Amino acid sequence: MYHILYVDDEPDLLEIGKLFLERGGQFSVDIQTSASAGLTLLSSAYYDAIVSDYQMPGMDGIEFLKKVRTSGSTIPFILFTGRGREEVVIQALNEGADFYLQKGGQPLAQFTELAHHVRQAIQQRQAEVSIRDHEQREADIINFLPDATFAIDTNGVVIAWNRAMEKMTGVPADQILGKGDYEYAIPFYHERSPILIDLVLSDNPAAEARYPRITRAGKKLFSEITIPHMNDGKGASIWFTASPLYDTRGLIVGAIESIRDITERKQAESELRAAYEQLTATEEELRRQYRELTENEQKLRQSEARYRNVVEVQTELISRFRRDGTHVFVNEAYCRYFGKSREEIIGHIFIPDIPREDRANVKLHFASLTPSHLVDSIDHRIIMPDGEIRWQRWNDRAIFDEKGNVTEFQSVGRDITERKRVEEEITFKNIIQSTQQETSLDGILIVDESGKILNYNQKFIEILGIPDNIIASRIDEPVLQFIAGQIADPGAFLSRVRYLYDHKEERSFEELLLKDGRIMERFSAPMLGEKKKYYGRVWYFRDITERKRAEEALRQANRKLTLLSDITRHDINNQITMLTGFLSILEKKQPDLTLSEYFQKISMTARRISAMIRFTKEYEKIGVHAPGWQGIRTLVGTAAKEAPLGKVMVKNDLPDGTEVFADPMIVKVFYNLMDNAVRYNDTITTIRFSVQESGDDHVIICEDEGEGIPAEEKAKIFDRGFGKNTGMGLFLAREILSITGITIRETGEPGKGARFEMTIPKGAYRLAEVQ
Repeated sequence: MYHILYVDDEPDLLEIGKLFLERGGQFSVDIQTSASAGLTLLSSAYYDAIVSDYQMPGMDGIEFLKKVRTSGSTIPFILFTGRGREEVVIQALNEGADFYLQKGGQPLAQFTELAHHVRQAIQQRQAEVSIRDHEQREADIINFLPDATFAIDTNGVVIAWNRAMEKMTGVPADQILGKGDYEYAIPFYHERSPILIDLVLSDNPAAEARYPRITRAGKKLFSEITIPHMNDGKGASIWFTASPLYDTRGLIVGAIESIRDITERKQAESELRAAYEQLTATEEELRRQYRELTENEQKLRQSEARYRNVVEVQTELISRFRRDGTHVFVNEAYCRYFGKSREEIIGHIFIPDIPREDRANVKLHFASLTPSHLVDSIDHRIIMPDGEIRWQRWNDRAIFDEKGNVTEFQSVGRDITERKRVEEEITFKNIIQSTQQETSLDGILIVDESGKILNYNQKFIEILGIPDNIIASRIDEPVLQFIAGQIADPGAFLSRVRYLYDHKEERSFEELLLKDGRIMERFSAPMLGEKKKYYGRVWYFRDITERKRAEEALRQANRKLTLLSDITRHDINNQITMLTGFLSILEKKQPDLTLSEYFQKISMTARRISAMIRFTKEYEKIGVHAPGWQGIRTLVGTAAKEAPLGKVMVKNDLPDGTEVFADPMIVKVFYNLMDNAVRYNDTITTIRFSVQESGDDHVIICEDEGEGIPAEEKAKIFDRGFGKNTGMGLFLAREILSITGITIRETGEPGKGARFEMTIPKGAYRLAEVQ
């Protein structure tokens, strides 16, 4: 039997759900009327699944789901609600819901489908747990590879991110695992876009163009690229290899990519090329140093050949052994390296010969591995069977039993002899100076203090369509005249440029409308050296036409969306479900006096639906019209004329010409404050409106001399549904004010009257000139 937690803010609906779900004997259902109560129950009891409504007071179903997932729980979560908007479905699934089921229709069919989804979610979660251990073992091997390595599934979601990857990118695994949308490209390219690993799963010409050359071996891809911003802006040469991931049936389930920083090797090659060019500078020097150059070239070829052979055949050495050196696992690369077969190593004590001077460091290295420091790396030498001394780098992990004793070590290593030799023989110079200029999305133009062009990038030429014969002149004036000729208001542009030449330290930003309809952002900043010496100016141009079109399209979409008001659809569906549920119960009972109770509930439900629909008519007006400056003293007067005040007087102490930047529905806020004051207090005679300063803000105050609001209710009065009437008035007031950042709170003293403070942020309050 499965133990289920069912949460809904409708007690009667919970009773119906429990009745239907437990009828088949497969479920035991605990019910709660709020998400907070459900969280409390989860901390002390075990459940196989959670069924939750979406829209509930205090904490809705999505927030409930977030808190469950934030706690680390993977319990199946089914959202069972009448709110059927597509964005709610998408958000629920994105936050980790297993299923989304919409209410409505006959209870028997509805709860039968719910029971099916609950069973399916529980069985699916149990299957996921059964394969988790297998996935963890695979992740461990990836995690301790010395190369930076990560993997994605077929949807582009990161499923592995090893320690070497964390070290190279500075991005911890827990911040990227489970993320998609090309998140893994950002540490390398500063943008979300397909990279080499994505080419394993599908063709993408744009991604392929990023790499100067891609070598393919079946479905395995190799490439090299220089990334300018790495190594603190000095640039880094990176080697990539990517290949598919397969499941046990041979189907591709993702891709894996390994990344290696080969900057040092590239720098060595560049250093060698520079030396060669220097040697060939003149014919006389070539003759004088011919023999020396020939000898050096021969040595370099031999060194490069040895290094190339090592790189081309190199694979990781993987082993697993006990404390006494008895090996329990080795891979083929390990066997080839030491010239032994698996049978000669596995099950036997095998300890490579380590030079005496390195043994103490190796011993300390393994002794440093503790339960709180499981993994570390070490470089040391070994003596090969033929007497040759070679360097190795090992990443070692200690495996402990439940008592904290080491049982085994897992090691992944590689031969780094050639790299050590290169480090010892060559002193690398920082000769690669790179810039992000050519990878920028902006057109960049650099001019000196007199306005002559010093440099520009290709994007600058492309974005403005500048002909070669103009830019080749490298003189500022023809280029500026050409740009001005494309602008709708060329005079204003040229005037601004000349102004900046005269005011050298100023920065400038503006949008330019071109004659062809495009919109361009133009930003200019001075280049200042020590003591603010002026060296020239940098200009940035960016085509923002598509962004502007998208913004306009979004504004149009928002205007249309405001016409649709579905805030009460959830509640209406709940009420309809209850009506049909009670009718279903009545149909199965014999007529007797108890039927009157159900008819009373049906009548109450209908009244609730009517109140909700009335609230919708008010709420759907919020945000339909753009906010603007509202004459607040005038609006208080208008609200006072419409509110049912009786003998209560409104004292309007707001200054003449007082204006706030707010939604036009703000008049409803003042109406509701007056209506609530009269409705909840029989003794008040005056409601007073005034304003006072609070730092950079202004506070509009509405106060009366009535009974006030009890301290325990102050935090609840703005919640939807709280109150003696519909409970919508103060909730609606808060929603209207929040559109332009205005907040409202109640600060009155119980027994001495209510006091509402509306805080207007800086810039949203003004005292207009009175005519």
